[in-house]
Amino acid sequence: GSEDDLTVLMKILLENLGEASSQPSPTQSTQEAVRVRKDVSSGPDHLKAQEDLPDSELSVDQNVTLQFDFHFESLSIVLYNNDVNQESKLAFHNDNFRLGELRLHLMASAGKMFKDGSMNVSIKLKTCTLDDLREGIERATSRMIDRKNDQDNNSSMIDISYKQGKNGSHIDAVLDKLYICASVEFLMTVADFFIKAVSQSPENMAKEAQIPLRQTATAKLRIDKDDSLKPNMTLKAMITDPEVVFVASLTKADAPALTASFQCDLSLSTSKLEQMMEASVRDLKVLACPFLREKRGKNITTVRITLNPKHGLKNGRNGLFIES
Repeated sequence: GSEDDLTVLMKILLENLGEASSQPSPTQSTQEAVRVRKDVSSGPDHLKAQEDLPDSELSVDQNVTLQFDFHFESLSIVLYNNDVNQESKLAFHNDNFRLGELRLHLMASAGKMFKDGSMNVSIKLKTCTLDDLREGIERATSRMIDRKNDQDNNSSMIDISYKQGKNGSHIDAVLDKLYICASVEFLMTVADFFIKAVSQSPENMAKEAQIPLRQTATAKLRIDKDDSLKPNMTLKAMITDPEVVFVASLTKADAPALTASFQCDLSLSTSKLEQMMEASVRDLKVLACPFLREKRGKNITTVRITLNPKHGLKNGRNGLFIES
């Protein structure tokens, strides 16, 4: 879709989440239905015992306002540049304006939202690919992002865990065996596509989104009142065994290229008092070789690199501090 399509999609997603979170709390009849549904196959005797369970054992079900579990075998998103001559946004897009195709293979997402505003969300993605579909550009391959070829077919390429509670939010992310062709122009164009679509008319989107979001509107007032209290946020990310390819020319399969592999750990924490970020890179290895793997054979040379492996940044009341 185009940037306009993505904007509409984000709006629909926000509206649906708002409607789900504004549903009334479970009634007593709903609680009884939970008891019956849980043990309906166990017979009358066991059902009677179930009715005597303390409320504490049902508290988890009572506190959940939204629960979801999605599984996608394959999800393809074709990105288009906006066509200024297209009269209707509902019309089919012209292939001449294709930018790229983002394809997600074997994605699973699950999560819960609770009455107190906390939530748990997990996302696992087996493989993610990005192809350059721009017209009139000569290239040896259209594949810009992929999963590295390896023998382990059980691991996920992307694994994200998100938890939000009264003390803030925590994100754990693992990016494993990423292959990326560092075509800066194309990757920046794709990044700009999403940035423009998500940030397009943010004030208007916020006003429209507040109409169905009854709980969100209440939360917004509370945030405005306590604006000085910034929520704590912690991010821990790991990048393991990637392959980043820098190539002189995308037009030739055997063009000279540099491939970099490394391990990277990134941690970021923010609070109302300070922001801290720390990153470390280890096991860096750079090879000089032909662009595409099938053209390399034994024509590979190791490049020596001297690297300071750890950097830290701290921003607090006493100013910015950089450690390396």
